[in-house]
Amino acid sequence: MKIAEERSEAKAEGRAEGEDKLSRLIARLLEMGRNDEILSATKNATLRNQLYEKYSIV
Repeated sequence: MKIAEERSEAKAEGRAEGEDKLSRLIARLLEMGRNDEILSATKNATLRNQLYEKYSIV
């Protein structure tokens, strides 16, 4: 496999993992009725990472 193909696959895997994490965070916030934090978390990487840690989303 060529290096470019491997990089492309790694990027796709990373995107999928990131989408999964964000989706789990959004679901958790919705379950808790913390809808106001969803928009903030999508715009603020620092807050998003703090919430991932707070809710043990890895």
